[in-house]
Amino acid sequence: MSVEEILYAILIGCAIGLSNSQDATVGCTGEADIVFLVHSSNSLGNSGFRQELNFVQQLIVGFDISPDLVRVGLVTFSSSSELRFPLNRYQDVQGLLKAVKAVPFKKGNAATHMAFLRTRAQVFQRGSGDRRNVTNVIVLLTGEQSRFPDRTLTGARQLKNDGAIIYAVGIGNKV
Repeated sequence: MSVEEILYAILIGCAIGLSNSQDATVGCTGEADIVFLVHSSNSLGNSGFRQELNFVQQLIVGFDISPDLVRVGLVTFSSSSELRFPLNRYQDVQGLLKAVKAVPFKKGNAATHMAFLRTRAQVFQRGSGDRRNVTNVIVLLTGEQSRFPDRTLTGARQLKNDGAIIYAVGIGNKV
């Protein structure tokens, strides 16, 4: 499946699952709190990381970004994880696109569980813009398998038990 096919599958799934409308359109037109977990490590390199960020930008333009509809946060992970911006930081598409483009590359390994831990502890929280009764969506982009699969599975299960919907997109031949 090509990157473009994955992009459209996510957008269409988002539209069908989150839209308040009877007619499903491409893009998120309902309410959602979406967090992108973006792998930044040695296996991808800076160019692979930039491809991931371009993919995130392509998805974002299909969303109705606003305080009342779709909010977006972003976490990067390698050997550790970093909250790049919470759900309530950017309230329009243009500001969000600039912020995604400016995210720096960081070398390390794939400690995917660290991204799940940070998302649960710092992003899906009211102080970071998480809203009650709004669907929480995670889009995980990774270029390799987690170095800690048991911890990653535990983190994913905790988020799913909290009600989050998780999409995982593997990039390259190491996943």
